[in-house]
Order: sequence, then C-alpha cells, then structure tokens
Amino acid sequence: MLTRLKFIGLAGLLIVGLACKKNDTSTALTGKIIIARCGTIVIQIDGAAGNGGGTAWTNAGATYTNAATIGNYCYLSGLGIKAGDNVSFKVVKENPQPNASCITEYCLASGPSARIYVTDVVKTGP
Repeated sequence: MLTRLKFIGLAGLLIVGLACKKNDTSTALTGKIIIARCGTIVIQIDGAAGNGGGTAWTNAGATYTNAATIGNYCYLSGLGIKAGDNVSFKVVKENPQPNASCITEYCLASGPSARIYVTDVVKTGP
C-alpha cells in the first residue's frame, strides 16, 4: 500500500511539473532589431531563411531574408530595446504576457507576416 501511494505521489509531481513547464522549446537565437516604433518591432533573425520563424520581407527598399514581427511588443519595449540593437532571444509558441499593455506611439508601422513571440531577450550590442 505504501509503495502504491509513493507511485501515485510521484506520478502527480510529474504531471504538475510538466504542466508548469514554460512553453519555451527553442535554443537561443540572435538577430538585429530593424524597426522598433509605433507598437511594432521587427527583427532580422540570423541564420538561414525560416530559422526562428522568419520570412523574406522588403521595407523601404531594403530586403531582409529572415525577418519577423515580434508579437509581444510590450515585453521588448520594457527592456529598452531599440532599432539597430543586436539581441539574443528564444522563440516561444505563445505570448508569455497575453494581457500586457504599454504605451505606444499613435502611428502606422507594418512588419512582415511572420509573427513570433520571444523571451529571454538580452542586448548583445548596438
């Protein structure tokens, strides 16, 4: 009976541990912030096209081979990340802060159709 209770307890801990795991399944990526304004942040992801969820995109005469719009703008704006910054980050499947709100400029800025959510962002250079 005691062995059975231990088994049930361990199984319960395993289930709780899996349920609490972050939705982070990626390794760290690097890239450069192209646009950071008007509630839009666009990143050129280093590596081959499609790496990290990016896509080809043209803006103001410049062509990017692996760009993505970052869906959790408030998270990055709170870190003081700006256009031109090099960053390392992880891509996650869902917005880690789905109800976050922050102040944005009232203007229009568009990004590529590829949309990603990021976490663990660290500025690595200007």
